Amino acid sequence: MINKNGKLIISLDFELMWGVRDKRTISGYGKSVIGARKAIPQLLNLFRKYDIHATWAVVGFLFAKNRRELEEFIPSLLPAYKNDRFSPYRYLKEQVGDSERCDPYHFAGSLIDSIAAVKGQEIATHTFSHYYCLEAGQTTEQFRQDLSAALAIAHKYEHQMSSIVFPRNQYSDDYLAICRQQGIEFFRGNPKSFMYQEKAQQERSQIVRALRAIDTVIPIDGYHGGLPQRRCGMVDVPASRFLRPISKSTSSLRNALSLQRITNEMEHAAKHGLLYHLWWHPHNFGADTEVNLHYLEKILIKFRHLNEQFGMESRCMNEMTVV
Repeated sequence: MINKNGKLIISLDFELMWGVRDKRTISGYGKSVIGARKAIPQLLNLFRKYDIHATWAVVGFLFAKNRRELEEFIPSLLPAYKNDRFSPYRYLKEQVGDSERCDPYHFAGSLIDSIAAVKGQEIATHTFSHYYCLEAGQTTEQFRQDLSAALAIAHKYEHQMSSIVFPRNQYSDDYLAICRQQGIEFFRGNPKSFMYQEKAQQERSQIVRALRAIDTVIPIDGYHGGLPQRRCGMVDVPASRFLRPISKSTSSLRNALSLQRITNEMEHAAKHGLLYHLWWHPHNFGADTEVNLHYLEKILIKFRHLNEQFGMESRCMNEMTVV
């Protein structure tokens, strides 16, 4: 019998500084990165409390115990972005320390171990170097080598990955085909809306960014729920909504409307046997951590009610199937 109950999918893009270093600096954003390290154990406690399965998409660099080990896995063919700031390799030489103990911004082996030890948590890949698949200059062969490095360093620590989350949600069929060739079966797709289509960074308009922000509080784009589908031999587990961080200074009305938007979409998915895929970065909880954890708990309380009323289930990306 096919299980048609609604599903709550949670995925987290686990990057530390590797996900923001082309836009931010340690001096300007380092407190949020360190805050993320403190938030992760609290997130795991919430996931235990509400029996939440979650997919943690980890940048491959974070697995390394030290800089020397990281360098051992660097591919021979590096991404040749036209915009040099997208490549992390010069940054690696100039700004990265020797190990997690002295550089908690760029290494996270202990945190990965703590995540993997919790029931229901999937360790997935976020590529080796936080690779941007749609930026000019890079090639599919460069991506292939980057992904191979990500899988190799994870394998060293006994993690067999079957899911991928693409950095900045950039992908195309050519890159999906490479993932499938390397044994990856699941990916987080983008919502089926013009506002969320995969694009290079310079192609993303301010108007679309504004519409996305408005859509978090006012339903201008309908319900964001869906079903997993096959694409290039992989399972597309489509995203529904990015969980935008809040702060003590954020409008209480905005917070209430955003929460209502999410919980209404979750209920729609539960009633109609759809999946609802919520995602964010741990560093989004790095500032005003308690406020954001409290906000998340309200969402998880709603999930518990939907589980009791409609049988909604919590699943990792690699637990999804296509009917």
